[in-house]
This record gives sequence, structure tokens and C-alpha cells, in this order.
Amino acid sequence: MIVLSASRDGLHAGRVQAEEGRAVTIGRAQTNDLVLDGQGVSPEHCRIVHTGTTWTVEEIGGASGISVAGVRVSGSRPLSDGETIEAGEFRISVSITAPEAAASPERTQFRPRPTFVGEGPNAVEVVEGPGQGTIRRFGNRVIIGRSSRCDLVLDDPTISREHLLIEFRDGRFKAVNQNPNNTTLRNGAAIQTAVVATGDILTVGPARLRLALSGPGASVPGAGILARLTGNPKLLAVAGVIVFLVITAVFLLSSPGKAPQDAVVEGERAKERAIDDAEYMRRVMTLLVQARRLADEGQDEQALARLAALLEIDSGNEEARKLEATLRGRMEARAAEARQREAQAQAVRDKVLPLVQEARELLAAGDTAGARQVLPQAGDVGADLPEVREVLADIESREQAARREVEERKKAQAAERGHLVALYDEAEAALAADAPYRALVAYRRLAEEETDPGRAAAVKKKAAEIQDALVKRIMPDFTLGQKLYSQKKYGEAFKVWTKVLEVYPDAKETKARVAELTPMLEAEAKRLYEEGLVYDGLGDRETAKARWRAVLETMPLQDNEYYRKAAAKLALSPGSGGAQ
Repeated sequence: MIVLSASRDGLHAGRVQAEEGRAVTIGRAQTNDLVLDGQGVSPEHCRIVHTGTTWTVEEIGGASGISVAGVRVSGSRPLSDGETIEAGEFRISVSITAPEAAASPERTQFRPRPTFVGEGPNAVEVVEGPGQGTIRRFGNRVIIGRSSRCDLVLDDPTISREHLLIEFRDGRFKAVNQNPNNTTLRNGAAIQTAVVATGDILTVGPARLRLALSGPGASVPGAGILARLTGNPKLLAVAGVIVFLVITAVFLLSSPGKAPQDAVVEGERAKERAIDDAEYMRRVMTLLVQARRLADEGQDEQALARLAALLEIDSGNEEARKLEATLRGRMEARAAEARQREAQAQAVRDKVLPLVQEARELLAAGDTAGARQVLPQAGDVGADLPEVREVLADIESREQAARREVEERKKAQAAERGHLVALYDEAEAALAADAPYRALVAYRRLAEEETDPGRAAAVKKKAAEIQDALVKRIMPDFTLGQKLYSQKKYGEAFKVWTKVLEVYPDAKETKARVAELTPMLEAEAKRLYEEGLVYDGLGDRETAKARWRAVLETMPLQDNEYYRKAAAKLALSPGSGGAQ
């Protein structure tokens, strides 16, 4: 079996698998088994087929090109497990399973020898996929992904550069998916952030990971409480009060003069009072500390909520009342400042909006320059208003469009002028090379395309002069052709008129005569050629050759079918003009 996993820029783009004997087509068209819609991919790009015992990639005609392991493929190429096919901007990873393995599920599966890396009491094992057999030890944090910067590197294009973070937080290990475009599964269910424990299976792309977690390390009982007390003076004060109350209770319990039963009852009551007092002090100090912290962070409303809860159980707490008064005064001052800013903003809007409206009306009338003149007056005091920014963006867009139009017009004019200059140069070069008809054609085009009236008149005059010169030049040959035609020397007349058309192809009367003679001469050439075939068949080779030479004399056009056939019979080159 073969599994093809496609990716683009590190993101999953498609997956297909096939058994032996089935072909897989890849391309941009929706009819393919693996559709890759992107640049550099043809509608039918390549084909993966199983030939005998080997999977082979074949290039399809007209494809944009494929590479395997960075080497361009021409025709076809065998594939190996783990190789990568490059098609346009896509990378296709190849995973091949031997037919025997797929057909024999009961065969013993040997796991690779484990490879231990890193240090720490916790571990994540790659039980399947890239890096199988690797056991990564870690302390309180491990990052997993395709990048070499990760603690556990899984080299597969469907895995993100930094795909998964496992971290000890708030007394628990949590798995955090780092890329929302690529999923992570915990025991088969997709997660973004989830608590994990020993034995959980995490799926990252094609890799399956098993967790073995023992926590961040053992700690001495009570060490955490002692550290919190010594690091927080408030909690330390509460602890002192509790100790004092406990000592007082012990002292009272040990006072003489009471019956043992009374002493026991009073001791129990003292204990209860001490516990209640300690809980009361703890709640008060907790609420007060939270309120101060929230006030320092600027979260005044949350701080006031804590103070309200505190004053419900200790209404005479002066420190809480002072802090409450301070917070309410600060909130009122901020509210007053906000009202003042709102009033100032409204005043600015009242002043600016009429100018903005005027600018919009000018834009609607097509007066971009007028709108530009009005807008700075509004921008002086209301440059940050959305209405001002919107009109300014509209003005700039129209100005850019006008500039582009001017530039395009200039480019078009320059291109047109360059085209005309090229035609002038072509006409002059033709005259210099004694090719008057070519010059005449160039001047005729100039007469049609020249926009300057003076130059257009000069061009027309020049074209007329060249045309008169051509007529004078061909007139003797044309007259000769008429004479030969009247003498029924059609072949010779045809040759003369053909030369006339070579000099001046627009000679209408000459073209008409040539068109008249062409079928006549071709019919005569056909007759002579076929007579030659008859004589050749009778064994009279000389008479046959005479007929074929007559074909060459009758039909002077060397590209004519019968001219070429007769020349071939005489073993002549079409331009040799005689028999060997």
C-alpha cells in the first residue's frame, strides 16, 4: 500500500492511499485522486502506478514538471518509502507499506530499539510515525514540532514547525495546540488546551505519542505553605494572630479553679472562637489584598467589588473605606475627563462635518481639486475623524487614477510614435535596397496611421510618386507580355507577367492575365506529363523525356505539381532548368 500526504508551506493540503494494482492520478483537475489546486500544477500532472513490486511515478504529457528528492523526473522513476515528490508549490511525502505486511496482520511486529534523549522525571514516547522509538525525557515543559528548535523533532510536512506544547501549570500537566490550522488529538478527540495524564495518547500529524508523567518533582510537606507565608507579610500577620489565639486558648484551658468538665467545655469553646477569628481575619486580609492588587492594575470596578464584600463582614475597616473613597474619586475623575473629551469631539464634528459634506459634493461633481482644497480646513481640527479619512482616501484614489490615466496616455502616444518612426525607417531602408514596392506598402500604412496632417500629406505624396515609378518600370514587360499573348505564346507571356508581379504585385490587369493563363498552362502541363507517362510505359523513354521537358517549358512555376513531377522524372532539381 502507498500513502501520499501533500502539503504547501507546511500546511496539510490533501492525502490519498492506494493498494497494489491501482493507479493514483495527481493534478489540478477535480477528476484526479489527489487534487492540488495551485501554481505550477497541471490539470493532469503525474501518475503513481504499481508495476510488479515497485511503485513508480510517471510524468503525464504536458505537465509542468515533477521532481523526486530534488531531482527532475523525465518519463518515470521508481519510488522509495520516505521520499518526497515536488509538484509546483506542493510537497508530497511518500509512505510505502510492503504487500506482505499489509496481507499478514498476524505477523509479529517488532518495535525499534528505544532511543532516550533529554533528562527529567517525565517522558513522551513516539510509538508510531516519524521518530518512532524515541523517548524524550523532560522536566516541566517540552515543545514538539517539525522545527529543529523543538525539544522533540517530528520530521513530517503535515506537522507544524511548533505543533504542541506540554507544560506543568497550576499543579497539572496541560497540552496546548500551538497552531489552530493543524489539529492535535488526545485519545482520538481534537483539543486546543487540555489536561493530560500518564497513558494518554496524543496524535500529531502521522505520529502517535504516549505520555509518562510523574509531576514536576517531590516537595517537602509544608514547604509550599511556609514559602507562601514568608513571601507574603499579610499572610504572615494572619498566621501570627492564629498562633496568639491558640496560645491564649491553651492558657485559659490550663487555668486552675475550675472543674475538669468545665475546663474541657471552655477549652473547646475557646478553640472554636480562635478558629472563627482566624477564618474571619483570613477572609478580611484576602479581600483587602485582592482589592489593592486590582487597584494597582487599574481594574477599579473589580477592586470595589472586593471592598464591598469586605465591608459587609467588617463595616468599620478604615483602610477599606479609604481605598474605596480613593477608587470612587478616581473613577469620577476619569468619567469627567471622558465627558469632556466627548464634548470636545462633538464640537469638532459639528465644525468639520459641513466641510466634509462640501468635499463629497465636489467629488460627486468630478471636482477633485476643489475637494482637495476644502479638506485641509477640516483636517486641521478633525484629521482623525473617520469621515475625514474616508473622503481623503477617496480623493487620493481618484488622483492616483487620474495620474495613471495620464501616464498610460503618454505611453500609448510614445508607442504610437515609435511605431510610426519604425515605419519611416522601414520605407527608407526599402528604397535604399531598391525595393520600391516594399517602400510603397510602408508609406501606405503611414498614410493611414499618421495623425499629423502635414506629415500625412507628405506621406501620401511620396506613395503616389513610388507607385508612378513602379508603373513606368513594369510597363515595357507588361507590353511585351501582351504581344506574346497575342502570338499565342502563352508560356512566354506567363513568364514575363510573373516577373511584372514580382516587381509590382498590385498590377491589377497583370494579375488578371496571370490568373487567366494559370489554369490553361496547368492543363497543358498535365496533358504533356501524362503523355510522357504513356510513352514511358510503352518503352519509348526519349519521347517521354521530350514530353516532360515540354512540361517544364509550358509551366514555368516551379512549385506547380506537374512541374515538380516532370522534374523528378527527368532527375532534375526544380531549379536546374535542364536534363542531366
